[in-house]
Amino acid sequence: MEQRSPGSLDVKLFYIYTNSIVDYKELNLKNCDSCLCSDLSIDSNNEPWIFIDIDGEGTLEIENEKYAIFGSKEITDGKWIKATKSGLIRLCPSYVGLLGENKISINKIYLIYFEPSTFRFLIKAKLINDASKILPSISNELLRILNDSLDKITIDSIKGDKIEIALKTQLIKAPWYLNSLENYISISDIDGKEVDFSKLKKSAELAESILEKGMEKLRNKFGPIGNLDLIAHAHIDFTWLWDTNVTKQKVYRNLSNVLSLIKNNDFLKYGISNMVYLKWVKDENPSLYNEIKNYVKEHKLIPLGGMWVESDTNLPGGESLVKQFLYGQRFLLKEFNQISTIGWLPDSFGFSGQLPQIMKKSGINGFYTHKLYWNNINKFPYSVFLWKGIDGTEITSINYPTYGSDLSPNQLVNAWNDHEIKDLPAFLVFGHGDGGGGPTWLMLERFLIYKKFPGLPILTIKSPEDHIIEIKDHKELLPTWYGELYLETHRGVYTNGVKLKELIREAEMKLIQIESWSSLLDKNINLEEYWLRLLELEFHDAISATTTYQVYENMVKELISTIKQLNEVLSLILKSVVINDDKYITFFNHLPWKRKELIEIDNQLKGKVCQKIGEKYLTEIELPPSGFVSYEIGPCLTQSNTEISNNKHIENKYFVISYERDSLKIYDKENKRNSINDIYLLLCEDMPEKFDGWDIDENYKRVCEKIKLNFKYSEEGTLKSCLNFINEINNSKIETKICLNNKVIEVNHDVDWNENLKLLKIVIKTNIMGQYNHAEIPYGVIERPTLPSNSWDRAKYEVPMWKWTDIYDPDYGISIINFGRQGYSVSSNTISLSLLRSPLFPNPKLDRGKQSIKYWIYPHKNTWRESLTPKLAMELNNEVIYIKGKADERSFLEIDPSFIMFGTLKRMEDSEDAILRIWETYGRNVCTELKSDNYLIVGETNLIETEKTDLNTNKICLNPYEIKTLILKKVKS
Repeated sequence: MEQRSPGSLDVKLFYIYTNSIVDYKELNLKNCDSCLCSDLSIDSNNEPWIFIDIDGEGTLEIENEKYAIFGSKEITDGKWIKATKSGLIRLCPSYVGLLGENKISINKIYLIYFEPSTFRFLIKAKLINDASKILPSISNELLRILNDSLDKITIDSIKGDKIEIALKTQLIKAPWYLNSLENYISISDIDGKEVDFSKLKKSAELAESILEKGMEKLRNKFGPIGNLDLIAHAHIDFTWLWDTNVTKQKVYRNLSNVLSLIKNNDFLKYGISNMVYLKWVKDENPSLYNEIKNYVKEHKLIPLGGMWVESDTNLPGGESLVKQFLYGQRFLLKEFNQISTIGWLPDSFGFSGQLPQIMKKSGINGFYTHKLYWNNINKFPYSVFLWKGIDGTEITSINYPTYGSDLSPNQLVNAWNDHEIKDLPAFLVFGHGDGGGGPTWLMLERFLIYKKFPGLPILTIKSPEDHIIEIKDHKELLPTWYGELYLETHRGVYTNGVKLKELIREAEMKLIQIESWSSLLDKNINLEEYWLRLLELEFHDAISATTTYQVYENMVKELISTIKQLNEVLSLILKSVVINDDKYITFFNHLPWKRKELIEIDNQLKGKVCQKIGEKYLTEIELPPSGFVSYEIGPCLTQSNTEISNNKHIENKYFVISYERDSLKIYDKENKRNSINDIYLLLCEDMPEKFDGWDIDENYKRVCEKIKLNFKYSEEGTLKSCLNFINEINNSKIETKICLNNKVIEVNHDVDWNENLKLLKIVIKTNIMGQYNHAEIPYGVIERPTLPSNSWDRAKYEVPMWKWTDIYDPDYGISIINFGRQGYSVSSNTISLSLLRSPLFPNPKLDRGKQSIKYWIYPHKNTWRESLTPKLAMELNNEVIYIKGKADERSFLEIDPSFIMFGTLKRMEDSEDAILRIWETYGRNVCTELKSDNYLIVGETNLIETEKTDLNTNKICLNPYEIKTLILKKVKS
């Protein structure tokens, strides 16, 4: 006998679904507060379900049991909630749509009763039929079982009103022609007799019995194909196409839904990331938080990640990444007496090569991400691997295939097929994210049906901690990936948001300064609130400026306000060490090495060489390490004015810059060689295929306009000279100033940017071979190729840096030092720094209007190591601070920046001692000393300050790229 096909079975299942509806009624909703309410009275003789016809998201509360509702035309399982009790129901819709849209619609809400046996059979049969479509090896067997079982249920009649409600709800998808029929006739006119539910019940029980017997035989004949560990989760963006007020509602709705599901499904485990979400619940919803704490104890709710938020890992500084774990893990320790051992960044846009060490020293033993599946040139080869950071730290890592599976059989099969090491379990996350409530009832039904299904892997709901322990027990099976996990997409995020990235950089540097000075000067100042504000703005979509216009503007305003407050805090600290004396200015340097700086101030300094620039005076000063010094105000020893001329040639004792034949050339006088052959602008078409605000596609190079700098005038002086250029391009104007500033070439662009779908780069053609490119990453340095030799190298046509990047020959190199412009590309001897983009989605106003951009070019002898590029980059990103008044010169401590680099100096979280964070910068084994009459090294701790090793020496030894957190005891005030 001819068997029904899977599609034909779907049709019969729809009609069985229609006839399984015993009764239904539309619930009358009335306004109550900002929600909609109705009294619910249920008949327990049949299977009661509530269906909410919603396009958007919200919360449904049935007598204090809360569920997430979530739906669109494509997503329907989140529209169904099982009615477990009578009482008052409250439907509280979100005021924005699923992705922050300014619309949401709730059409109707229905109470629907199903014949219980038929409903139970229907769900099983649907899920088995779904499996038959993607399991070719047993498809015929499954179809035979399904056909035999469905033959036992006959459709004697069908009524139009039941078809109508089945079409509206479509728990089982309707055949296409029924949807079309509505265009020609009223479906309610279809007449049929009432269903005999007693007969239907017996038929469904017989059908289920045949189904179960057939499946049992099939399970004995065909075993599962492997093991797949699962965890329920909802990836919720801290901010993106909505602000955090919306996020809070998503989080509360999500967690309430999960708790309701756990109460009725003891097997369920759920992972929650972003520790700030737990803090929100604690502060604003204590009763929900108490439930959460209980379920964390029972290991049903599992905190993941240990980070305050799921931050970007390329664009923030190293100390910001440390603080993500410091505050996240210590929150967990305080609230739950545990930390997370799992790193959890499903969506961040690439992963710094220093992240393994930062995670391991923050208590993390395993790392999970999904984002590597987004590569657009090379498929990332591993689902499970050892990730080895630039310092050699290894961390067991999982690359799982989707943000949140719905546990459909095709996703289960794909997860297993993508998993290379079949002797180990694969891993999958399930649940609707961004407001969808995480797992749904249908996902849990799929789990129960598929957990030991022939032809599928055995499904086990397991915590990521337990999963990683099993993987680590078989470490010898794992391949190794070394260095950064570069994401081959979203390359535009390194450049988006000029003002935002500059303010984030300034805020981080300012916080480190305040930490340092409050420790040096014994000021007990709690900066946690300020750090947490910054960490939240370093969430991956926030710092990437891939948000809506209003979200972006609010972030910029918040940063401006935060920096203003930080300046006030810093000023109060520093004023405490000076006495009022208008004849002196005191200059402060928190960096633990001597500095010599050109500074612009309002006053002349007595006995110094100075140059007048406008109303200010430029002069050079020297500062002690981690200390301060006062200079007397008075006549300069010599003073020169800045002269304006048409001279296209400027020089100081280090360099000559000349503009000849429309080319800008730089000659290095000290090293007697041409350094740079040309600098020019490049305006390119920027029309990414998929993600406008996120991506720079490789084909941007096809349509580019080379724009020579248009010379206008020069400014010449004793200490600083500049060439000025003005270019008008399309609708935009770019004023460029290139200045000689001691040993660096300072570049400033004032841009009135009014383009759409364009990318603006500055191109620097150097006079070196440049086979190697190094760039600073958070608390580390990465090497990248300049001449691609394979597809993995080619994919890195746009890459991130932290403060600097460099190309060099053994005897000479060029560094670029930035203050927020972190996206660049290198090809052999040419560096191009990305200045501006102009995407349309999600923020068509991003970076339009007036922008100021600055960076420095640093030609140097030998490599970046010998020329101490990291030291110079730290200095240029930390301007000298000064205030009126006098103080005796003081220096507290000193380290040698040719060996190690400064991270921060701060008060220990649980002690009066200080923390000195340093890191080896140059890729060498080194030993050096902390020079200080004020501090003694008494110990070492991890990054979250939960472990301690005693020391009694001021000698410091570090391995290549090692981060050390030293405990200092103050021995002298």
